[in-house]
Amino acid sequence: MQKSNSLYSYFPSLSLSYSLVLAAAPVMSNSSITSVPTGFNSSSVLQGWCNATDADTTNIGYDATWYKNNTVYKDIQFNVLVVKNYHGCGLVTNGSAYCWGVGSEGQLGYGGTATQYSPIQVNTSVSFKSINVGSFHSCGLATNGSAYCWGQGTSGQLGYGGTAEQDNPIQVNMSVPFDSLSSGEYVWYHTCGLVTNGSAYCWGVGSYGNLGYGGTAQQNNPTQVNASFSFKSISAGEDHTCGLATNGSAYCWGQGSLGRLGYGGTASRNNPTPVNMSVPFKSISAGNVHACGLVTNGSAYCWGYGALGELGYGGTAEQDNPIQVNMDAPFKSISAGDAHTCGLLVNGSVYCWGQGIMVN
Repeated sequence: MQKSNSLYSYFPSLSLSYSLVLAAAPVMSNSSITSVPTGFNSSSVLQGWCNATDADTTNIGYDATWYKNNTVYKDIQFNVLVVKNYHGCGLVTNGSAYCWGVGSEGQLGYGGTATQYSPIQVNTSVSFKSINVGSFHSCGLATNGSAYCWGQGTSGQLGYGGTAEQDNPIQVNMSVPFDSLSSGEYVWYHTCGLVTNGSAYCWGVGSYGNLGYGGTAQQNNPTQVNASFSFKSISAGEDHTCGLATNGSAYCWGQGSLGRLGYGGTASRNNPTPVNMSVPFKSISAGNVHACGLVTNGSAYCWGYGALGELGYGGTAEQDNPIQVNMDAPFKSISAGDAHTCGLLVNGSVYCWGQGIMVN
């Protein structure tokens, strides 16, 4: 397990495959942007930094600064910053959203599809309170609870009822307000959200049952997850989804191969299936082919595919049930990614484990 004092470099020249909105703030490293934006000549040097600060342990501030040589090109203060495979998005204090990186499917939301090497404002007058990104789409939650998505829509992952690409935010077809959203990624694109009464809804590709409504057909509109209990959080992975009930019980559904559902078997499940754990969880995160969660004492557990060390228990064997991460200090948050996992300790230190290609 590797301690990281520079967890992310938030730039499109890198391919990050997971997101973690930090609850405490390491200083983040700098990374050169290798392609030059319009208006800069080939000899210009454009670099960027992201610094996170948390002076009062309550409010996180992310400072994203792009430089041309020694001149500031763009400086934006973000309250929320999320990055996945090929693009990132952030929110500023007034609720405006900015995105950058690869824009080929409209996932930057500014009205076009060109790659953007610095933040560009999402084309909407809506004020957002949260934002998240998938591989080729993005979604934001407005202050009134309405959800908006943009980008690739071929799998129904935008939730507006159609499948066409949307280069600008389009409202998700839902009559009640959402409390939270989670965008899946990689191949089996889907999105999920929780509404204010704790019901979960998912939409997009459902080939392995990852939408949780009992079937496997694609859904272009939000479809309620088949559960008799209330959720307090939900996390969309690649082709599986995990949710945390209000009593702390964890449930996963969708593709079951490699043990990623954590119930002790490998069969796919079309409905939420309890994770095999005797103590309550306080958070859960679904990655590519694994998942992780924190229990109330801060211990971390992971399950699923482990060949690259992403389960953090010291071995590489698949685990069909949760296994404790080998760490003697309590975690505050955890995020399961593609083939790696990162966690934030209560003391503010960040540790990562698994495939090291994309971890600083």
